[in-house]
Amino acid sequence: GSLRLLQVLKLTFIVFFFEDFEIKSLVEGLKNLTSLTALHLGLYINLDSNSKTLTALIDQLQNCRKLQKIHLHLRDWMKYVDFNLTPLALLLKDLEELVEINLYFGDHITDAGLKILFESLKERNNLRVFALNIGESVEPTDKSLLVLTSILTNWSFLTDFMLSFNSCSRITVQGVKTLCKALQNLQNLELIKLDFLKCKELNDKKIKAMLYGI
Repeated sequence: GSLRLLQVLKLTFIVFFFEDFEIKSLVEGLKNLTSLTALHLGLYINLDSNSKTLTALIDQLQNCRKLQKIHLHLRDWMKYVDFNLTPLALLLKDLEELVEINLYFGDHITDAGLKILFESLKERNNLRVFALNIGESVEPTDKSLLVLTSILTNWSFLTDFMLSFNSCSRITVQGVKTLCKALQNLQNLELIKLDFLKCKELNDKKIKAMLYGI
């Protein structure tokens, strides 16, 4: 009962094995945090449980209607695949007071999952900060950047934009160029950080060609 007025919660788990009952305890602990405005949840684990447990955790956050900032890092959650992005997408769509979204996934994300995620945010016109790190997934292509680009015009109040696709092999200069053109139209942007480290289709020569038209 004493935690009902809690506004900021930061939890990080760095373990090799995490049983279902431990996740369920975490879920139970979240259900009464109705005053929560900021959540930082980091799960750097090898999970030995099924996807329904994570879905239950995300669903529980529906009670946190006052959430303004959500940082969800699932770097080593090996079973967190595209299927699970649907409940997360619905959560982000329904939390009307969200102004800051920071997501970090592992290496099981594809265009299909990212489309679900991005399209759930297209009406989020009060968003101030958006950060997405895809870890080392090799699956996303320019299609993901095009979907993201199509909704950027709705984020007119955005001040910070951070995007990382480490080790991608299918994103090209053309996709990045399209994204950059869309970002130029956001008048309130103060910070842009694009990280395409180890993306083999993006090298210095191709970037210069994009920037200088050569």
